[in-house]
Amino acid sequence: MDDVTPPQTHGPYPRRAYVGPSSFGPRWGHTHAGMPVAPRHAAPPPYTGRPGPAWGHYGSPHQAPLHPPPGYQPWQQPPRRRSGSAWWLALPIVVVALMVGYFALTRGGLGVPEQVAREDVAYVNEDYAVPATGEGPTQIVDTRDNPSVLTDSAFYGQPVPVPVRCEPADVTNLSDAAQLQRRSSDMSECLTRTFGPALEASGFEAYQPRVLVYSAEGTTPCGELELPGAFYCGANQGIYLSSDVAELGGLNLAGVDYVLAHEYAHNVQGRTGILIQRVYEQRKATDEARELEVSRRLETQADCLAASFITSVSESVGYTDRERGLIVAAARSVGDDMFLPPEELPSTHGVSASRQLWTERGFAATMFGDCNTFVAPADEVR
Repeated sequence: MDDVTPPQTHGPYPRRAYVGPSSFGPRWGHTHAGMPVAPRHAAPPPYTGRPGPAWGHYGSPHQAPLHPPPGYQPWQQPPRRRSGSAWWLALPIVVVALMVGYFALTRGGLGVPEQVAREDVAYVNEDYAVPATGEGPTQIVDTRDNPSVLTDSAFYGQPVPVPVRCEPADVTNLSDAAQLQRRSSDMSECLTRTFGPALEASGFEAYQPRVLVYSAEGTTPCGELELPGAFYCGANQGIYLSSDVAELGGLNLAGVDYVLAHEYAHNVQGRTGILIQRVYEQRKATDEARELEVSRRLETQADCLAASFITSVSESVGYTDRERGLIVAAARSVGDDMFLPPEELPSTHGVSASRQLWTERGFAATMFGDCNTFVAPADEVR
């Protein structure tokens, strides 16, 4: 009898001494799917309407709303400064400083893309009505153990839309939770405008998840919040992003956008049934190696879908080859081999080379099927 007890940490593989990413350094890209790895061949446990342990419950997420954790502050306008009577003397200096600062931000260390959305560009998906945040299906799709969902999804037959309009709020300080909240919420809308039509054309229902930027540790239906961190929670279909997420791999703004897109890709997997089918496959696995491989295929697919989104909105957001290069570097920096010794590889998310491979494939993808990691050779998802 193989009794697989869900761990209270981020790693879904309790049959070895894997205790999650916090043991070896900061990570992003973890899927808190709200679905415990139950004993093999068992039916999915029913939803009880109550949040469970760190992994949450597999079932109806509408009972688990996305509540702000401690430390969360809603966006508000910054207070105005009072000016003195001789303000006009400093005005020319202030204007020049602002111009220099803006140039530095758009071309320098933050990597803030210069938005170039133009009315003369024929954007696609313009007639698509983006669902309101948090409205729509109340739970992720349960496939009832249909392996073809992973390899032959109708979603794979849809083209990657290019170009898609996206005009997110600017960020001038990557440590400012309010700015990140505004941009992340805007990006969630952009992501839904990009993936939503393809999902619906494939027979699935789109969903725009809430994104919560947090600045303190707390508890969610899928476990504990960590700093820094980013994850998708299947129990309430929400995305959590810490205000210091840029510390993961030394990210610039484009990198933060990519991390958010990676977590949103898990939302796409949730809407297509891929996320839950992953659980069924792991239950049927005869050894730990197979369980880990299924996880890596899920995560590298999220890398690829995230990169395809960057391509979709590059025209309007202003991503350049420089931003794409930084994104690839960020993907490499969170490879399993960056945190684990060789004897513990392969692991859950993929080594640096695999994460780079699928990120680059996502940039070049023309069909979402180009991100079908579930039919890729094993050596491409190490």
